[in-house]
Amino acid sequence: MYVGWEMLIGIKGLFSLHRLTLEKVRHEGEDITTFVFRPRKKVRFEAGQYGLWFMPRMVWGKPYRFFTIAASPTEGTVQLSTRLSKSAFKRKLAAQPLGSTMYVLGPFGRFVLGKKPPESAVLVAGGIGVTPMRAIARFAHDTHAPTKLTLVDSASGFYLYRKEFEKYLPDHRFVTRESFAKTLEEVAAKEAPDTPFYVSGPPAFVVATEEALQKLGRRNIRKDGFVGY
Repeated sequence: MYVGWEMLIGIKGLFSLHRLTLEKVRHEGEDITTFVFRPRKKVRFEAGQYGLWFMPRMVWGKPYRFFTIAASPTEGTVQLSTRLSKSAFKRKLAAQPLGSTMYVLGPFGRFVLGKKPPESAVLVAGGIGVTPMRAIARFAHDTHAPTKLTLVDSASGFYLYRKEFEKYLPDHRFVTRESFAKTLEEVAAKEAPDTPFYVSGPPAFVVATEEALQKLGRRNIRKDGFVGY
């Protein structure tokens, strides 16, 4: 099993195993499905963290996957959203009936607002990388957090959680890949110099966005350490 540096830093998460019951399955659009689980006992996590998910029985290939916990701690559920592929793990996940059991180890990661949330923050997502943004936005909305959040969501036409973001966040930008750079520049220009930019998405997207932000003079860039897309 691969143990990433964030798992070592968050060593407590290595010993936190949670048993979950599948409560709801929601087909979002395209090939993306959301799985909502009810934990047997309360799971303590921060919005934006991820876990190591696995099923009671082994599957061919890699028997586990890293997924962001796309729910907010305020919801009382644990959920993940993923693109369904032909991998044995995801085929078995998609075939699980309601009431079936799954386990998650964790949580891990520091892609969170933290105990002292900033006055403002920009959430920059690429494709399925929007999953931690959903957790952060929902948490900020539910707790009336003092942080002013701006979302820049880059996708090819389908925007996961779009209706929820429109409800939770006054400032949301749903852009195409062609208009992404211009929108990012416009948002960066209006933010204070110390405003943190949270960037999540496929590795190539995160790297390119970080480089673009650095050229815009931004240094407070927080990247999602989870690369299980």
